[in-house]
Amino acid sequence: MNRTEQSFPNTPGSLTWPVPVVFPGQVDEVSACLFEGGEALRPVPAAHLVERFLSARERETIPPEQPNPDRRFLWILARIAGKCAIMELLRKQGEAAQQLDLSEIEITSDKNGAPVAHIPAAAATRAAHLNVSLAHSGSMAAAAAAFSPIGIDVEPLARVPEFGWAKIAVESEMKLIEGAPHRISGLATPLLQLWTAKEAASKAARVGLADGGLVRWRLIAVGLNRGWLVEDQRTRLHYGVHSAAKGQWLLACASRHR
Repeated sequence: MNRTEQSFPNTPGSLTWPVPVVFPGQVDEVSACLFEGGEALRPVPAAHLVERFLSARERETIPPEQPNPDRRFLWILARIAGKCAIMELLRKQGEAAQQLDLSEIEITSDKNGAPVAHIPAAAATRAAHLNVSLAHSGSMAAAAAAFSPIGIDVEPLARVPEFGWAKIAVESEMKLIEGAPHRISGLATPLLQLWTAKEAASKAARVGLADGGLVRWRLIAVGLNRGWLVEDQRTRLHYGVHSAAKGQWLLACASRHR
């Protein structure tokens, strides 16, 4: 991921490669990136991406092409983005990332469907503690990697959530957001930003929104540098969430608050 473009063998031209994302105020060592699955990738057969970048075990779990070929394509892109995020994290940590091929990194799923990263033990001294989170929306796939619990979400900046405040926030959260410093005003609605923050926190907890829904997660503090503190109402654990805008996309990245 230290290059922004890479030429794929046996494919036309040069393709957009996952690009890095920096979250202002994020203090944990996190690597995150976006992978656009738009027009630049249309000429590339999904089979080529699978053969070049996925392991044999990953190929066994690819969703079927029908009835949703776009979702299948984004599933593949999200894993490639996750591998690039892992490679960049290892590089920043001074680990042996240069010795790895992306196909040697595996991203499987646990019993709850949360992604699990596997890398050769020789590639990192903390290989057993590596965490990865994946997301996709529209034509965009996103991923984040860290050596601690991590969660990421991505949504179009222009998206208007199909549900209102009543299903996502209580009065105390609404008051916090109204006075929030460093809000991404003019780029994303407060409702969308809160939604992505809760989604990212639920992924960092490795449970997702299916377990308890949005009401399980409560915004309890808003700090500087877009730092939001979200509490898991069930476990009382706290997650720090930072947001960033990249092009026409809003991203939220959550990590366990110490």
